[in-house]
Amino acid sequence: MKKITLRPYQQEILDKIDAYLKNDDIVMKRGLVISPVGSGKSICISSTAHMLKGKTVVIQPTVELLNQNLEKLRAIGGDAKVYSAGAKSKELGDITYATIGSIYKKAKEFKKHGVVNVIVDECNQYPPTKGSMFRQFIDIVNPKIIIGFTATPCRLYSGLGEMNDSYSVINFITNKILRDTPFLKDIIHIVQVKDIADKFWSKTMYEQHDFDEGKLRWNSTGSEYTETSIQEAISAQGINNNIYKRVKKLNAEGITKTLTFCDSLETASRMAELIPKSAYLAGSTDAKEREKIITDFKKGKIWNVFNYGILTCLSTDTEVLTKNGWKTKKYLKPNDEVAQYDMETGVITFEKPIHIHQHTHTTSMVQVANNELTNLRVTNDHDMVILNKKGVYHKTKAHNIVGKEVTIPTAGVVIKPKLEKINYDKCLKLAMLLRISCNNVSSLRYILQDLTRGEFLEVVRVFCRAYRQPKSKVYSNIHFNKDVLDLLQEIAVCNGITSTIEPLDEGYFKITFYLVNKVTLSNEDAKLHKIVKEEVWCMTMSKGTLITRRKGKIAIMGNTGFDYPELQAVIMGRPTGSYVLHYQILGRGVRQHPDKDHVLLIDYGNNVKRFGKLEDLRVEFVPGRGWQMFAQGKQLTGVRIGSEDSAMPYEPQKKFQADIRKKFPDSGITFDFGKYVGKKPSEAPESYLKWVVENIFPRGPWDRNREKLLTECAQVLDYITKLKKSAK
Repeated sequence: MKKITLRPYQQEILDKIDAYLKNDDIVMKRGLVISPVGSGKSICISSTAHMLKGKTVVIQPTVELLNQNLEKLRAIGGDAKVYSAGAKSKELGDITYATIGSIYKKAKEFKKHGVVNVIVDECNQYPPTKGSMFRQFIDIVNPKIIIGFTATPCRLYSGLGEMNDSYSVINFITNKILRDTPFLKDIIHIVQVKDIADKFWSKTMYEQHDFDEGKLRWNSTGSEYTETSIQEAISAQGINNNIYKRVKKLNAEGITKTLTFCDSLETASRMAELIPKSAYLAGSTDAKEREKIITDFKKGKIWNVFNYGILTCLSTDTEVLTKNGWKTKKYLKPNDEVAQYDMETGVITFEKPIHIHQHTHTTSMVQVANNELTNLRVTNDHDMVILNKKGVYHKTKAHNIVGKEVTIPTAGVVIKPKLEKINYDKCLKLAMLLRISCNNVSSLRYILQDLTRGEFLEVVRVFCRAYRQPKSKVYSNIHFNKDVLDLLQEIAVCNGITSTIEPLDEGYFKITFYLVNKVTLSNEDAKLHKIVKEEVWCMTMSKGTLITRRKGKIAIMGNTGFDYPELQAVIMGRPTGSYVLHYQILGRGVRQHPDKDHVLLIDYGNNVKRFGKLEDLRVEFVPGRGWQMFAQGKQLTGVRIGSEDSAMPYEPQKKFQADIRKKFPDSGITFDFGKYVGKKPSEAPESYLKWVVENIFPRGPWDRNREKLLTECAQVLDYITKLKKSAK
C-alpha cells in the first residue's frame, strides 16, 4: 500500500475504525461512519478495505461510485476484483468491489467464497426492510463486520398519524422505526461539517433571493411540496426569468461552469435552448447522451447544465403493483411497498418509493392501446424498458419506440424457496375457492404469494377449467368478481406469466393467462399524441423500474449524481421540503479544485432560510431520542416534516432536560398510543404534549391509566413553561 498523506480527520476516522475492530466487547460489529460531502470518503473506504482481515466486499449503489472508489483504491497501491454487470465484470477476490443489484442473488456464492467483512458506501440508500436486496444478501452472508459510510445518515419514512392523517419523517438510520430494524447499530465516528468546511471545502458564498411560499402545498405523504404547487409558485413570481438573466450574467462575468436545478423538464429544456453553450439533464436522459453532455461540460464545450431529476410520468388511470394489489396514485398509502423489476435478472422486489410526484404535462404522450397483451400511456420522455439485439434489457425514451418494433417485459419472478413436489390437493382447493368468489380476497393473497410457479400454474389450470390441457400456452375464464381476477393477475406477473383482464356485458370479466414474460410491439402499436395539458404522476424507485397496469393490461417500464469538483455556481431554482435534497444539491459545489477559490450557491426557493447553510448541519445524541441531525437550531430527524416539531429548536428542551427528569422521576406512566408509545411524558416534545392535552381524552370512567397520563402531560407542560419564564 502506498504511503499517502491523509487529512487529520481522515486519519482520525481510520484510528476510530481500528479501535472499534479491536473492541472485543462487540461481537457482531455493525458500525457507521458519518463524513460530510467533499470529505474524501473514497480514501477512507479504500484504506478500511486494506485494514480489515479476511475477505471483504465493498458495496456501492451505482457503477459510477464503484469506479470512483476503485480509482482511489488503485491510487494508493491497492487493487480489487469487480462484481458488477454494469462494469461488465463478475469476479471474486480478497477484496471485491460490487453493486448490490448484481450480487444479492449470489449471496451463497459470496458466503462460500469466505466473505466476512462488508463495507457499504452511501449506506443510507439501502432499506433495512427484511426481504430487500441488501437484507437478502446480508442475511445469507452474515458477515462478522459491516461498516457503513454516508454523509446523510437518514431515510424517509411515511405513516399515518393519531388522527389518521398522512405524515413523513426523516429517520436517523441507526434508530428503529416501525417494523424496520436498522442493520447498523453503532456510531464509530462523526466528522462534523464545521470541523472541515473552513479548510477542506471551497469557500461558500451564498446568494439568497426572496420567495413567496403562499402557493406551496404538501403532497399526500407530507414528505415534499407538490410539483404542481412548486411550478405555480415559481410561475407567479417570475423566478425562471430571473434565473435566465442570472445565468447569462454569470457567463458574461466569466463563470462558465454552472449547474441549475429546475422546477420542470420544460424549464430545463427551454433554458438550454435559449442560453448558448447549455444542455439539460433529466431522469431519463439516455446514458450515452448523458455521458457526452458531462464530458463536454468538463471540456468547456458546455458552460451551463440545467437539471430536472423528476421526469418519467404515467397517465392518471395507470396503476402500479404494490404488495397490497394494484393502485393508482389516489389510493396509494404512505406505507405501501411498490414492485420494481431488475432488468438484469428479471427478479421482482418490493420497496417503499423514494419519491412520489404529480404534475401537469404539456407536450405529448406515447400510447399503446391496440396491442392484445399490453396497454400504456406515458409522457413522451418516459423511460421504457426494451430488449436489445443482444437479448439484454435497457432503457430508452418513450418517443423512441414510436413506429418501431420493440419487445418489452410484462412479467418477472419473485424468489421463493424451491419445493420438489406440487401439492395438487392444495392447488385444487385454492382454485375452487377462487371460482366460488371468496369475499375475503386479502386472506388468499398471502397464501397465493407463497406458491411456487408450478403450483400457481396448477391453480390457474383448475380455475380456468383447463386441467386437462397441461401443454396449453393460453388459459382463460369468465368471472363476475373482479377482485379475484385482480389478485390472480397480481400473482401471475410475479410468476413470469402475462395476463389480461377485459370487461364483458352484465358485470362479467374475462381473464386470460399467457405463458410468456414479454410482448413484442409492432411498428404500428406505439402512437404519439399531442396534448394541450394532462395531469400525470409517477414515483422514483431505487432500481428505476415499475410494474404498471392500464385497462387490465400490464407493462414493465422505467421511472425517474452529477459530480464535478470544478463547479463554480450551483443554482437551486425550486423550493424543497426535504433537507436531504437541499444538502445534496448545494453540496455538489463544495469540493475543492485548483481552478476555483470559491463556489457560489444561489437559492431562489427560500431553502437556505428554511434549512440553514450547509455548514450549519451537525449530528448530536439526544437523551431519550438517540442520534439525530440538527441544522440552524432545528431538529431534522425523528420529527414530522413540516410539523411544529420540525420547526421548533430543540435547544430549550435539551437545556431543561435534567430539570424535567428530576422533577418527574420514573412514575411508570408511558404513552400507549402514537409515535412516542412506550415513552414517558417527560421525554416527548412540548408540541406533542400540547396536542395530547388538547385532543386525547379518557375512553371512559374506568380508564384511569389514560387519565393519569393526561394529568402528567399537563404537569410537564406547566413545568416547561415555568422553566422558560425563569430562563428569560
